[in-house]
Amino acid sequence: MKKVYLSGLLLALIVVIDQSVKRLLFDQSVQNSGIGFGWLIGSNYPLMLSLSCLLTGIVAWFWYRSRSLSWLLVLAGALSNVIDRLLYGAVIDPLDLFGYSLNLADVVISAGVVLLVWRSFKMRSF
Repeated sequence: MKKVYLSGLLLALIVVIDQSVKRLLFDQSVQNSGIGFGWLIGSNYPLMLSLSCLLTGIVAWFWYRSRSLSWLLVLAGALSNVIDRLLYGAVIDPLDLFGYSLNLADVVISAGVVLLVWRSFKMRSF
């Protein structure tokens, strides 16, 4: 039970930090109405919001089943991006890295995916 509370605290902390950074840097941010790397920009808002919520729910289920840090990171980033879509109709990307617009949620999602891939190779016996 303690692990669940700590996980919830970490998830909330990541979302609060990401949302705070986005608010602080909102004036110089890019609004991404599409999906990763700007794909599907200008797509139907209800469709994008529905897809985001559905995928976040699937990730939440994977976290619930595994209780792993990797799925928690992916869930925290996805949840923060869903909050953006609900508030602004697009994901807010205040950071620019080598010409790519991104946010802390994107970095956290990427870190979670790297951990998932690393664990899958670690679990394999060659």
